[in-house]
Amino acid sequence: QAWPHYNRFPMLHQTELIGLFLFLSIVAGVYVCFGVVAVRWLLRSAGIALRPLFWDRPFIRAAVAGATILGTFCIFYGWKVEPYRLEVTFHGLASPKLQGLSRRVRLVHLTDIHMEDDNRYDRIGLLNEIRRLEPDLICLTGDYLNDLSAMARVRQFLEGLRASQGIYAVLGNAD
Repeated sequence: QAWPHYNRFPMLHQTELIGLFLFLSIVAGVYVCFGVVAVRWLLRSAGIALRPLFWDRPFIRAAVAGATILGTFCIFYGWKVEPYRLEVTFHGLASPKLQGLSRRVRLVHLTDIHMEDDNRYDRIGLLNEIRRLEPDLICLTGDYLNDLSAMARVRQFLEGLRASQGIYAVLGNAD
C-alpha cells in the first residue's frame, strides 16, 4: 500500500493549532455577531421594543455586516474559485553553470495539488497544460492528495506526466 503513514488529519505544530483556533474563533465570533444584529433588527422591524445595546450603533452594525459579507465571499472564493484556477508563470535563470547548454531547460514545478476524488484537474486541463509546456524536468514537491479515496486519481495523474530528462518528487507534510 502506497504511503501507509498517510494521516487524513496530520499533526499540526502547536503554533499552527493556536493560529487555527484563533482564526476559527474570530470567524465564529463574526457570524454570531451578525446573528445577534440580524435578530435584533428583525425584532425591531416587528415592532418589539428593545433596550439599546452596543450592537445597535450604526458603525458596529455596518462593520459586522461588512465582515460577514467579506468572510462569506472569502469562503466562496476558497471553495469554488481558487481550486479551479490554474496559474502558469515563467521565470528565467541565468548562471555561468548553464552557459554550456545548447538550449534552454524547461522545468515544471508542481506543488500542493491536494487532489480529491473529483475531476477539477480534468476540468482545468492541468495535465494537458503540463504536456503543452513540453518540460525537460518536472519537480513535484508534495501534498498530492487530501483524501485516500483520491489515490487512484493521483496515480493516474502522475502516470500521465512526461518529461524528457525525468520526473523528481518528494512527499509533502500532508502526504
